[in-house]
Amino acid sequence: MYVKEHLRPLFKSGVIEAEQFQWAVSKTSAKVMQHHGDARSADFLIVEGSKVKKLADQYLQAYTHRK
Repeated sequence: MYVKEHLRPLFKSGVIEAEQFQWAVSKTSAKVMQHHGDARSADFLIVEGSKVKKLADQYLQAYTHRK
């Protein structure tokens, strides 16, 4: 949800397409949960939130370069 809420304004304003939105959310979530799979809550986002947002933005850039 954290990643979705970060990227939702870009999607709603038409800057990115639905496919880009879904791809970036899934890739970012998978990468973050790979390192925090045993976490009981999302408290780690308090400390690492800016890193997660940056990672999501990097995946959006990678998607545009991929095509």
